[in-house]
Amino acid sequence: MKSLVKKNWLLGASAVAALLVTSVASGAELKVLPPSTGAYHGVFANIPEFPVAGDVKRLTTSFETLVGKEVALTIVGDEWINGIKFPSHLVNDAKTQGKVPVVHIRPWSVKTKFLGEDQKYSLQKIIDGRFDNELRVYARAVKASLGPVMISFAPEANGEWYPWSGSFAGAGVTTSYGDRTIADGPERYRDAYRHLINIFRSERVENATWVFHVSSASAPVAAWNNLSAYYPGNDYIDWLAVSVYSAQVASDYWYDFTEGLDAPYAELALLSPDKPIAVLEFGTIEDLQSPFRKSDWMTAALTSVKGGLYPRVKAMAYWHEQAWLPFENNDMRVSSSQEALNSYKTEIADDFFVSEPVLSSPIPTDNDCVCGWITSNAVRYCAIWKPGDTTVREQRRFSECSLAVCQQLFSPDTVQNYCGGRVKMFQ
Repeated sequence: MKSLVKKNWLLGASAVAALLVTSVASGAELKVLPPSTGAYHGVFANIPEFPVAGDVKRLTTSFETLVGKEVALTIVGDEWINGIKFPSHLVNDAKTQGKVPVVHIRPWSVKTKFLGEDQKYSLQKIIDGRFDNELRVYARAVKASLGPVMISFAPEANGEWYPWSGSFAGAGVTTSYGDRTIADGPERYRDAYRHLINIFRSERVENATWVFHVSSASAPVAAWNNLSAYYPGNDYIDWLAVSVYSAQVASDYWYDFTEGLDAPYAELALLSPDKPIAVLEFGTIEDLQSPFRKSDWMTAALTSVKGGLYPRVKAMAYWHEQAWLPFENNDMRVSSSQEALNSYKTEIADDFFVSEPVLSSPIPTDNDCVCGWITSNAVRYCAIWKPGDTTVREQRRFSECSLAVCQQLFSPDTVQNYCGGRVKMFQ
């Protein structure tokens, strides 16, 4: 599959229109596809806890300059500490650079780990629809952003450090919720994620790519805490993802990259025969007793994927963060030492690591006008549509659209005045 990508997602009338042509332009959905060969280069670029407009662009550019290569994906956090609000300013930052933003939704009201279930944003409350109004507004904001957005809801739920962990939503008990044959903790996570996606579907959001993101190390290690129990299902999820870390503080055990990825990779691959897998977070600190340990670890991580050991891995995003815990040696950045930086730069320079995203359909622009079929009261109509219209709610796939038919239903003046003569056909 070949694609031509011209960067800079459109942000408004003043921005430069972007056109992406792929061999898959068969529908209205705008999904992030895996590259035909290689894996996307991605990063979390040391973005501060409470970023402002411009931070994502500035720090992503700084990382690219540091390592000598552009990224296709840039991770942004969405903390619900101050309410459920789509981080448009961060997403727009990414899109001005032609990056696909990967939004980590973290549903917590207090940003503290290992304290149990969040009293405001519990999985059960999400399932019960307590936040549906806010989530509908959120979905509409994603839709209004026009360009592609990857969304990872409540990542690493199989680890007991986050309040949305299955450990705090019923753990291995099977009798307090839902299916009596499934552990309640993972089942509640699964249903909360499905509930979120169903809201997006009801709002006709077409530009969200959904990511199921787990930790490579489940905690606790128990039969009920297996990855498959958390999975929303192939009808809901587009990408599978995993975090793979070695030591994050000086007292941690040092995992080889393959030691960390082998088991979860095999488990994720069993969930779907063809969905792409992303290592959406990976990294480690320096070992002060062994100055080349981190650099060797990064070399091994990138060469194992590049060498074909994990053929389903189609994205690698480094967690380039500094001092995430006070009073600890926990500098995860690729530049924590010259040796580490040299290793990363050497391996990531390979053409295997891809900087251009591939999408499932063209990115709409303010100047685009689409001829397509809509359904209203069970009657199908051919319609002229452009981004921002609120009347075309049922429009999905354009298998029979004809400009001639549109011109029969609309006067030539209407077509010209409404779309300026610019009509695109999705067939």
